[in-house]
Amino acid sequence: MSPWKETVARFWDENVWQSIPDRYWSSNPILDEYINQQIIEPRSADSHLSWWMTKYHPSGVGGDLLSLACGGGHAERIALREGSAGRAVGYDISPNSLRIARRAAEEEGLGDRVRYELRDLNRDPLPRGEFDAAISFGCLHHIRNLEGLYAEVAASLRTGGVFYINEYCGPNRFQYSDALVREVNKVLRTLPAGCLQVPELRRVPARAIVASDPSEAIRSAEVEELLNDAFDVVDGRGYGGGLLYPLWAQVVDPAYFMQLHDREVLEILGRLCKLDFELTASGAIENLFVSHVLCPKGQREDRRSAYDPRAAMKAHADFVESQMAALGQPGDV
Repeated sequence: MSPWKETVARFWDENVWQSIPDRYWSSNPILDEYINQQIIEPRSADSHLSWWMTKYHPSGVGGDLLSLACGGGHAERIALREGSAGRAVGYDISPNSLRIARRAAEEEGLGDRVRYELRDLNRDPLPRGEFDAAISFGCLHHIRNLEGLYAEVAASLRTGGVFYINEYCGPNRFQYSDALVREVNKVLRTLPAGCLQVPELRRVPARAIVASDPSEAIRSAEVEELLNDAFDVVDGRGYGGGLLYPLWAQVVDPAYFMQLHDREVLEILGRLCKLDFELTASGAIENLFVSHVLCPKGQREDRRSAYDPRAAMKAHADFVESQMAALGQPGDV
């Protein structure tokens, strides 16, 4: 095993994603709803997977699913429970992640429907024509051989198969623009001091990121561009994160914003989501995340959603208002 591969495997052996970590922005229900309102159209499903499979691959429900860099197996277990897949295969570079995934699948009674294998997605070939669908939830920005993996995924799909990605596509190694850092710091100065763990956002030096996990955001800025070599986009869009993702990853205390019984916390969360949307839409900060449904070149069907970004934000504002209404009026007992 190469030193690079060994370091990556060791990092993920020690940092298995069995569920969404607290410091990840979508761990907060209000922020998660902000994401979902922008991805799921119509807003009639609880997960990306169930909506995506129903809309874009109705004949594939109950089919064979490939999960790239599956970690602790969270995504494919959701797909199997919801019926978005009948069988699943998960590949990962981390032996400990795969052990945890196998154990969790057995505990949920899914062990006979999912298979886990150790695989280096930068180098190892994928089976040809064996899958109805493939998913990548945060895998692609860890791949240095994007061109090779994209070609392999396209070849692994059966005719009519689709590739669904939900990915970080921001600057390599999280080296955010000066404008993004400036806007985030401007916003955080309006937040309660008690919610901050550090006084400002600063770029983490790229060398520190590499020392921890050399695969982290290695070619993230090319994730979207290089897709065009192997795939056509059936549907997709960016969903922001330029304000919210750095705040949760580096600045605020996530536990503070889990106080969803607190009216002020709900008001702040609603305002932050609105600012994230508006700053991204205006171009003041870069879009950091995308959700795309893709098919191999030459198999394109135009099934784009009738997505209205302003309507999505209105729906999110209504959601926050409904959460506040559920708390009653200030002073109610």
